[in-house]
Amino acid sequence: MILEAKNIKRIFGEGDTAVRAVDGISITINDGEYVAIMGKSGAGKSTLLYQLSALDMPNEGSVSVCGTDVTKLNEKERTRFRLNNLGYVFQDYALVPELSAAENVMLPLLMRGISHVEAHKAAVEVLSKFGLAERSENLPSQLSGGEQQRVSIARAVVHKPKILFADEPTASLDTATSEIVLSYLDELNKAGQTIVMITHEKEYSLRAKRIIDLEDGKVKSDILQ
Repeated sequence: MILEAKNIKRIFGEGDTAVRAVDGISITINDGEYVAIMGKSGAGKSTLLYQLSALDMPNEGSVSVCGTDVTKLNEKERTRFRLNNLGYVFQDYALVPELSAAENVMLPLLMRGISHVEAHKAAVEVLSKFGLAERSENLPSQLSGGEQQRVSIARAVVHKPKILFADEPTASLDTATSEIVLSYLDELNKAGQTIVMITHEKEYSLRAKRIIDLEDGKVKSDILQ
């Protein structure tokens, strides 16, 4: 088991207007699993992902990642923990526009104290695996949406994270480009990468080995495929 959430609740607001975005969810995820989290808009998908990935803290409950209860860490400790153990892919790519593809991928390594030379070498290597070796010095504005998303995935995995979290990674992409990105995720998982992905597309969720369906902040179903 690489992740365990126990009765986590994330409530926004107070009193009668309070929104229970995540309402008492308990789940475990094993090392090497590929989990898709589904649900209608407002079901709590992204909020749950933020709790599981230590980007946000629940009002109640606990989240243990790689044996560490992240809900007991202070903000500085959580930042360091995320940097050393977790990777993130977002639907808007979240690349730094002033930096080249390689420089964007280097960021997590530089923040961990890796030398510029070693970080650049590692960045180019992982970009090559994503078919972007010849685009490594291009700025994000010089890349297509699919290329930008591949750069963001490369950045998320360059430091070999224990868990890769992906929040609607194909939401901004067309069908053909989405297939390319999802194929890379498939390959990463086959190589042993644990992946937790949010998607609203049923066909994309079928690529995962397990589908967790949410409704009104609760787990509606949890099915192994």
